[in-house]
Amino acid sequence: MKSIAKGSLVFLLLVVFFGNPLPCRAGTDHDTEKGATMHTYMVFFGFTAQGVRNIKESPARVEAAKRTVKSMGGEMKAFYGILGSQFDTIFILKAPSDVAVAKMVLAIASGGNVRTETHRLFTEDEYRSIISALPGSAGVAKHAVIEKGGRDMKHSDIMEVAPKGIKVLFENDRVRVLDSRHEPGEIEPEHSHPPYVIYVLSDASQKITTPDGKVVEKHLKAGQVLWSEAVTHSVVYTGKTEAHILAVELKK
Repeated sequence: MKSIAKGSLVFLLLVVFFGNPLPCRAGTDHDTEKGATMHTYMVFFGFTAQGVRNIKESPARVEAAKRTVKSMGGEMKAFYGILGSQFDTIFILKAPSDVAVAKMVLAIASGGNVRTETHRLFTEDEYRSIISALPGSAGVAKHAVIEKGGRDMKHSDIMEVAPKGIKVLFENDRVRVLDSRHEPGEIEPEHSHPPYVIYVLSDASQKITTPDGKVVEKHLKAGQVLWSEAVTHSVVYTGKTEAHILAVELKK
């Protein structure tokens, strides 16, 4: 009876979805965040000969640099002078992207008073997500499940990185239906999904990490039906019982 019910459910999801190409977004599983995600950077500054000649102006240049960062969408977090380094000062700042911080640094350096070196910093959660996705890192968690990758050649298809516990029930040129079963502690390394619908067959708890380091914990209840836009994430199953989820991925 369970297999019949599951088959009926898959058929129902397909019919419902393709009968309504613009599904209702109320109660969606994945929402776009308001505002840009901010990343942390460490920017080193070393005085040029010109900067040393005009050293008295350095405090004013620091204030001007802070204004430049703010005007270009960044946020200054800290400033320090450095002793015992090839550099003389350091900024800790937040910016929405590598491109944005590059523009900030170039604007500051264009005055000719400093040379620069910029480093991206990762939070502990980002670091853990990176490490968990490395090939051969299965021992990090109780039941780590394979490696990293991507559907658009940047992040892998779920069946490439985490085939354990997942079966393809149906696939054609428009959809793919996946049956997912995971025990507590199992990991799905970073992977991508196209837009998809999920039906929760048994209660499931997940810790989800996106490439920008954001971590979300979800507690799904049996019977829930959820919609998600295309997404890239890694997933850790944190519940106490097996998680059983049916997913219908849309190819077109």
